[in-house]
Amino acid sequence: MFFYKFNPLIIEKTYCIIIIEVIMYQSLYRKYRPDTFEKVIGQDHITKTLVNQIKSGNIAHAYLLTGTRGTGKTSVARIFARAINCLSPQNGSPCGECDCCKKLLAGTSLDIVEIDAASNNSVDDARAIRDNVRYAPVDCKYKVYIIDEVHQLSGAAFNALLKTLEEPPAHAVFILATTEVQKIPATIMSRCLRLDFHLVPQEVLEKHVAWIFDQEGVKYTKEGVSAIAQAGEGSVRDTLSVADMCVSFSDTVSYESVLGVLGANDPAMIANIAFATLSGDIKGAIDLIESSASLGKSVQLLTKDLTKYFRDLIIIKHDAEANAILKLPDRLFAVANEMAQKFNAVTLMRALDIFSGVEAKSRFSNQPKILLETAIIKTATLSGEDIGDLIAKVTALEGKLKDLDAMPQQKPDYSAIKNMLTPSQAPVAATAITSASTLKEETKPTETEVPTSDLPFDLQDATATEALPFDTAQETPAAPESIEDVSEFLPSAVKNQMTKLRGRVLNKFRAGALNMLYIAFLDAKSTIFKIQNGKIIIAFKNEMNYNYCNTPTILETIKRVFSEEIGEQVEVSIIYFNDNAPNALSTQDIIKLFSGAESIDIKRR
Repeated sequence: MFFYKFNPLIIEKTYCIIIIEVIMYQSLYRKYRPDTFEKVIGQDHITKTLVNQIKSGNIAHAYLLTGTRGTGKTSVARIFARAINCLSPQNGSPCGECDCCKKLLAGTSLDIVEIDAASNNSVDDARAIRDNVRYAPVDCKYKVYIIDEVHQLSGAAFNALLKTLEEPPAHAVFILATTEVQKIPATIMSRCLRLDFHLVPQEVLEKHVAWIFDQEGVKYTKEGVSAIAQAGEGSVRDTLSVADMCVSFSDTVSYESVLGVLGANDPAMIANIAFATLSGDIKGAIDLIESSASLGKSVQLLTKDLTKYFRDLIIIKHDAEANAILKLPDRLFAVANEMAQKFNAVTLMRALDIFSGVEAKSRFSNQPKILLETAIIKTATLSGEDIGDLIAKVTALEGKLKDLDAMPQQKPDYSAIKNMLTPSQAPVAATAITSASTLKEETKPTETEVPTSDLPFDLQDATATEALPFDTAQETPAAPESIEDVSEFLPSAVKNQMTKLRGRVLNKFRAGALNMLYIAFLDAKSTIFKIQNGKIIIAFKNEMNYNYCNTPTILETIKRVFSEEIGEQVEVSIIYFNDNAPNALSTQDIIKLFSGAESIDIKRR
């Protein structure tokens, strides 16, 4: 803008300069970025550590700041860089008044170098740092290098920094910040003092947002502030970004306006879908899903909201003061409380379990809507039954089972086995028949290793029916050809009782932690029984099982278990048979000997 002065001789041109100062709007998270340790929220364990180091003068040469985005890593790095260079720090924080503080705040100092590793991640950038770090600071005591997102440096760049980080000049301090500490090489981490930033608690975020709204003169409701803090999920920057949008969206920051900004679903609709699902109203729930989808709402977000709502119902079900945790508006809490009291905890827990699984799957599905509808149908179908009646039936069954446990257990009828165990002569003590190498030599019966008094009949008899304790004329099956067929020579009564006896003995072995005995007796094809002359003879095909059982202690244990189950004292002998072993009975010998033995298929028990 200019004016003219008229003069007869000259014409002067006079200029008037108008300076217009344009003040740009700053977002809330930039405007309220902390500049002292006292203003950092939710990271007391870190600020206290750094303040104590500044007060004592024990400054480390390298720091690694790690944590979720928006928790204050870069802000703390800047505050610490100014604090260690401040001429008169106040309680460990920079004073903001000295020349160093003013230059550092204005960004005119060359002694604080802030590098973005995302865009300066090459080995040449790392070499530049290594070459420049040797020069002393210009204005301050320390030359500080703040490397943000350091995990994005290349492998060669990390290697170039190794020696510098290990032995930097006395005037150099490195502050590395990252959100993905797992990508930092171990050689770098071992050279740094690591400080982990935590997520900020929701209560702390709520107070911080409320204080900022008070400073800005923004009207708000308590529920709206709680919704903003909850949406921030522990990040201060994310929380203030949501708050910034809410301030622009509405004159008053309310719960509904926050949901509108976030694009969340209507709480009333979420409650209606949940109620229809829990009530078994599949049609009503599906119709509400269609209505939400027609409004352009995200199906994944709807699934997440429903999962969270079922979780809220469970908390309300078990806690009368649940709203102190959930922080819902009173009318929404009243609806949720009424619904929680209407349905039992089992139904609510089952719904939460189903929807939690669907939420995880929907992230990787091309048709999340179908997954959501499936979850609704699953929950509605199960909850459509009267859970109270089912619980009553289960309770009644549990009571009956307790009554059965209290009653003395009745053992099976072993009368046929007891008749077979009635000895025709004095029973022989439990022995182990280990060899049959001489059983086939008729001319030398006295040299056999098998006591003849223990055998119920002559092994040279092909059928051995004369020695059986029952009349074979009544049952004339064909001569057995294999081990599996020998049980056919037993009467049905004895066979049934032997099956029960073997099964119950196996259960006793398993219940008594006699695992090796349980395994040894489990295979019916390689472990068979013979009852004769007041004794139980057990034949093992597996040498390891035979050797394990062929000890006085184990033989006594077997005898005790069989005696307790049958109700009479019994004697036990064991035999080892194997066609490939020189000092064992052959399979054909066992077939002759055990033509009346019981061979039990485990699958039949």
